[in-house]
Amino acid sequence: MESTKISSYSSSKGTGFDRMGLPAQLPFEAAYASDSFSAARLHQLDRPVQVTIERPEYHRITLWSQGTHMFDVWSEGKRRSDAIMPAGIAAVATANTDSQYWLGPHTGKNFVFYISPRHFEQTFQDDCAAGKVAELQNNLCASDPFFPLMMQLYLAEVEQAREYAGIALQSIAMQIGLHLARNYSGLVERDAPAVSATSESKRIERAKAFIRENLELPISLAEIAATANLSQYHFARCFKAAEGITPYQYVMKQRLERARFLVCETRQPLAELAVACGFASQQHLTDRFTKAFGLSPGLMRRMSSQ
Repeated sequence: MESTKISSYSSSKGTGFDRMGLPAQLPFEAAYASDSFSAARLHQLDRPVQVTIERPEYHRITLWSQGTHMFDVWSEGKRRSDAIMPAGIAAVATANTDSQYWLGPHTGKNFVFYISPRHFEQTFQDDCAAGKVAELQNNLCASDPFFPLMMQLYLAEVEQAREYAGIALQSIAMQIGLHLARNYSGLVERDAPAVSATSESKRIERAKAFIRENLELPISLAEIAATANLSQYHFARCFKAAEGITPYQYVMKQRLERARFLVCETRQPLAELAVACGFASQQHLTDRFTKAFGLSPGLMRRMSSQ
């Protein structure tokens, strides 16, 4: 039987899986990577393969395909039972949890989702009791319909690669993190610095300025929240409380307002104008513009020039 070793996982945008060192015996494909979360799909096997995971830096959720055979399983220093996985079984494993097992030949595809412990703690610390943080706990055999649903949504976004897919993936990742915090975590004592309420308005204004200055770029929620020096979850909540709309809605509103100005005040070709305002294409601009203002960009331009 062949053996392969998964190196300690370390994510860097777009390159996290390149550094996992997985040879051909365990074929996989990356399904988007960021600094806070990543995912991979492991393909079918035609021979047994041993997997060893040592000192992983990320929490991980593995969704096993039906019929996956695991044997000689060791985790947390304990021998675990061999098993043939039924549909929908997931394993929740925390960072720094070593494990080793053999995967038998199977035809299905397994899915692995990774989330940064630092990101996980920072995202939910604002809703925890004072001085406490959510600490993820291992559950190596979770029968939970939530995970298959989220993984399907995640892969659909990756495969369709529609506009704003990055924001959609971050939203799905946040939902997964929230589910983990509520159902697979316990509160532990730890110093967790709070964000001063008096500084939130300045942080929100700084984020809004960042959005307005970068409308032509594919802005992510993580980038906007980082500008405000807040976790994504806390930023999204504070932003909606302050502005009455979500960060995504604000980005779209600003793009449309800029597009309306350029349509009425310039002769810039609509295809160039769409790109300058952050739309995926002229058709994307037209669809959004017409829905928002009741007129197509071309018609509004003709009317404004009369």
